[in-house]
Amino acid sequence: MERLSITLATGAALLAAAASATAEGPYPRQTHEFSIGATRQTAETSALASVTELPAVNIDLRDLNVDGDHDSWFAEYSWRFRERWLLDAFAYQYQDSGRVTSTRDFNYDGVSFTAGALVDSTLKIDTYAIDLLYAVHQSPRSELLIGGGIHTLKLSAAFRGVVGAANTVESFSGASDDLLAPVPNLRARGTFAFSDRFGADLTVGWLSASVDDYDGSFAYAHARLRCRLGDRSSVSAGYQFTTADVSRRAGAGREVKFDAELHGPSLQFSWAF
Repeated sequence: MERLSITLATGAALLAAAASATAEGPYPRQTHEFSIGATRQTAETSALASVTELPAVNIDLRDLNVDGDHDSWFAEYSWRFRERWLLDAFAYQYQDSGRVTSTRDFNYDGVSFTAGALVDSTLKIDTYAIDLLYAVHQSPRSELLIGGGIHTLKLSAAFRGVVGAANTVESFSGASDDLLAPVPNLRARGTFAFSDRFGADLTVGWLSASVDDYDGSFAYAHARLRCRLGDRSSVSAGYQFTTADVSRRAGAGREVKFDAELHGPSLQFSWAF
């Protein structure tokens, strides 16, 4: 969370700088732009799925070997249907898994796992958003867009444990999927061109997950340096931060909770027309 706060503060300064920039220079804006990218993310995640019959246990997934660098992907489409209006759709997916012998007893979603069990763990994070953005500032070299839209976040964790004793094998499995209904989000995007070929992009966003039985928030920041390969294509290298803290009370004393922070470098290719 501290890393994201620093990035958001830096991002705010960069967006302000982009808004005040008035230097003359080429800044082509196309009607459509498609982007696809990959990122090498490091995850720090905990999960909880409690029932009334068992004590609640917050599971640090690093203890279950779900903490290494892992490749993930994202895709984005932007449609500039007016000079200052932009419609943007975004999708991001992260998945990691681990296997380790548990050093302590724990339970998840009503299933108990004992110390000494070989536990397979899987974490999945899927996020989808569609936003309407308005350019509050435009110049030949820079642009600042602010807006919002609808965001859907899906977090899921699954565990499977096996214990061998006296020539017998006992298998336990537990899984929980938590689908967050679409909720409003806020988003800002700034772009600045240093020259004809090189520039910088920064996107920041936030949503409140406090709706119905859900509580929490989701925030992200993605800073990139862009190199234009031509009038229609470009390649970008950057760094992305994502943090999510979401819980849900499902009734009958059941609670599901995820606390995740992901960060890592990214590489992106874009094509516009």
